[in-house]
Order: sequence, then structure tokens, then C-alpha cells
Amino acid sequence: MEGDISKALAYQVKREIAQRYFGTRKLIEQDIAGLKDMITRINKRYENRFAMALVRVYSLLMDRDIINQFITLIGCEEPLFYDRYVNHSATIRKRLVHKLHPHGWLKKSKFINMVLDSYRLLYSEYNAISELEAEAREEMSIIREEIKMFRNKYSLDEIMSFIRNMDFQGQDMAKVMGSNVDVVDANDIEKKIDIEDIDEIEKALPFIPPMPDPDTAEPVLKRLAEATYSRHPEIASSAVSMVK
Repeated sequence: MEGDISKALAYQVKREIAQRYFGTRKLIEQDIAGLKDMITRINKRYENRFAMALVRVYSLLMDRDIINQFITLIGCEEPLFYDRYVNHSATIRKRLVHKLHPHGWLKKSKFINMVLDSYRLLYSEYNAISELEAEAREEMSIIREEIKMFRNKYSLDEIMSFIRNMDFQGQDMAKVMGSNVDVVDANDIEKKIDIEDIDEIEKALPFIPPMPDPDTAEPVLKRLAEATYSRHPEIASSAVSMVK
């Protein structure tokens, strides 16, 4: 009788440990899911708004060699989102620059200011994404600490030993593990119940090197805009006219 009671108590203790294990695991999984959503939003902004702001600058600078100098200025090794057709399309250029407000006395000065203003818009997007990325990295740091504490507190080997020694059907297993884990054979479940590593999630963040602020970049941008205007005065003047 005493042996049966001891076994029952030991079983109940292990069951409660397993339930706490899966309950805590589920909370961490929810945090990881939130992190993934955050990174998805960052990438969406990067691929849409940041890309459009970058392509706008390309479209104004026109020639690839001048664009390459701009890329060097902002710390990239290659022109992200560059497409030759897009870059030389007057229709697309008109759509890209329609929000700009040219200012200056002459068409040349207006064009140069359009390039400078385009860079300011790009830098604004860069700042916005950098802030979102900083939030994501802070969340990663918190989740890594949660995973570390989780693994220190619970032994996966002990949990697996308990599950393998339990004589229950799938429904009982689901009660112990919670709905966040698919009901599978106990011998196959170990692959599913450990916490996923978030290093791969971190790799999904877009990489943008530190960009110079507009005041720092202005002298080089002016030189590049002047070079573009000298080569293509008619197209540059047309770009100014697009936003009148």
C-alpha cells in the first residue's frame, strides 16, 4: 500500500513538472512568434518603403558609375534593389519623385535639391528601420535569457523519461503537454518539444550599414547630382518638371 502511494505521489509530482514545463515552453513560443511577426514587419518596411526611397535616389542619379559612388557613400558593397530598367524608366521616375517639392532658382539647383531631399527621405526610413531593429534585438536578448533560464530549470532528459514511462493514450498526453504540441508517439516527440534556437530568426533581419546623416553626406551628394545634371541636363530638367 505504502509503495503504491509513493508511486502515485511521484507520478503526480512528475506530471505537474511536465505540465509546468510545457506551460512555460508555450509562453516562450508565444514570445518567439511575436518576435517573428516583428521581423516580418521590419522586412516589409525594408522591402517597400526603404527600397522605394533608395530607388528614388538611383533614378535621379541615373548612371551606374555615379550610383556606385553613392553606394560607397552609404557604406554598401553593391546597389541594393537596383534594376536597370526601373532606373531608366521615365514613367517610374515620375511616380518616384511626385512627392518631392523642388526648391531653388534654377533647374540645376532644383535638381540638386531634389537629390538632397530624396536622401533625407531615405535616411528617415533608415532611422525608422534601425529603431525597429533595435527593438527586435532587445526582444531577442530577453527571449535568449528566457530560454537559458528555462533550460537551466528543466531537464529535457527527465521530461522525456517521464513521458516514455507513462502509459497513456494521446488524449492524456495532450493534457500534459498542452495544445501547443502535436500529439505524436512518445518516442518521436523529443524532436518537437525542445525550444527552437532563435539564431536563424535573427538572420532574417535586413542588413543596412550605418548611413551618414544628410548634413555629412551633402557635399558628396551635391557633387554627384552636379555630375548627373552635366551629363543629362534634359532628363534632369524633365525630372524637375515632373513635380511642378
